[in-house]
Amino acid sequence: MTKAVHPFAPRTPRAPLWRGIGLAFCVGALAACQSSLPAAYDGLEQEARNEVQMVRLAHRINPSSPQHSAQSSDEHGLDDAQKSSIIRFLAEMDAGYGDHISLVAGDGFSPKASEDLRRILRAHGLQQENAPASIGEVPKSRGALLVLDRYIVTAPQCPNSVLQLARNYTNAPSPQFGCANVINLGQMVADPRDLLTGNGSGQTSTGKAIQSLKAWRDEVPIILVPQGVNQGGGTGFGSGGGF
Repeated sequence: MTKAVHPFAPRTPRAPLWRGIGLAFCVGALAACQSSLPAAYDGLEQEARNEVQMVRLAHRINPSSPQHSAQSSDEHGLDDAQKSSIIRFLAEMDAGYGDHISLVAGDGFSPKASEDLRRILRAHGLQQENAPASIGEVPKSRGALLVLDRYIVTAPQCPNSVLQLARNYTNAPSPQFGCANVINLGQMVADPRDLLTGNGSGQTSTGKAIQSLKAWRDEVPIILVPQGVNQGGGTGFGSGGGF
């Protein structure tokens, strides 16, 4: 016998019940995928900063040859051997903008020899510092030490993939906040020494601007990939990486 069903009879509420159970299951599964690592900066993480180190190299300028020594100490300049050794030293060190050159002169090192040195430095796009470097070695009589100070910037080891699955319910600052700015600053600064001592003279130099632009155009850009990320782009960050 067929049972008649009224067209307006209410249906059993089974579909909403199953939808609710399925939604709860999905939320629980997603919560299980979360990482226990914090997404907010809590003061324990290492601050992202550029490390600047100074490397000091010294080149000995030996006393002039006997032919030059026979002249007055104020009249003779650099002989050919001294000039060649200075030029070779600058070429081997690939001296250029950002290198700071100073002279520690010994007794009897003539003013004309100092002028010859400044002329060689200008030909290489360098300028002699006014104050001599503090160095323990004492030059020989009529000799000198040519000191080259070079500042090297090491970028921080960030970003990384910690934040991929980390919790941040309060939208707090990321522990990697500002990482890209710090790296770009280290790569773009014309003179790395300014990161340590600053340059508050208020004077601008066209030569510095040209040299920094030339270095930016000639050097190969550094592309940092987050730590633990495959450069093939399988994790979603891409080969260029970065937050």
